[in-house]
Amino acid sequence: MVLCYLIIKHHHQDKQTNHLSLNKYSKSSAIMKTFIQFSEDLQQRRQELRQRQLKQMAAHKERVASHQASQRERQQASAERETLKKEIKRELQTEQTPTMEPNLYNKLIARSQLSRKRERERHAQREMEHEASAQQAQKRREMRAIMSR
Repeated sequence: MVLCYLIIKHHHQDKQTNHLSLNKYSKSSAIMKTFIQFSEDLQQRRQELRQRQLKQMAAHKERVASHQASQRERQQASAERETLKKEIKRELQTEQTPTMEPNLYNKLIARSQLSRKRERERHAQREMEHEASAQQAQKRREMRAIMSR
C-alpha cells in the first residue's frame, strides 16, 4: 500500500548552530494522511456537495411550483372578475331597456334632445351677447380716450 505523507514542518535557522532544525511545535502539528483517507475525504465532500445540490434543486422546484400556483390563482381570480363584470353589464342593459311603448320612448328621447339643443342655443346666445357688450365697452373706452385728448 502506498502511503502519502504530508508533513508540515516549521523550519527556522538556529542562531547558535546556524543550521536548520525542526520547530518544537512542528512535531505535534505534523499531519499524515494516507491515500485512502484522502479518497474518503473526497468522497465525503462529493456526497455533501450532491446533497446540497439536491436540496437546492428541490427548493428551486418548490419555489417554481408555488409561483406557478399563485399565477394560476391570479388568472382564475381575474377570469372570475371578468365574468362577473360581464354579468353586471348584461343586467344593467336589461334594466335600462325601456319597458314603455316604442313611440312613447322615442317621443321622450326627442324631447330630451330638443331641450338639450335649446339649452345649447341659449348658451350660444348668451356668449354672443357677452362678446357684443365687451366690444361696445371697448369702443366706449376708445371714444373717451379720443375725446379726452
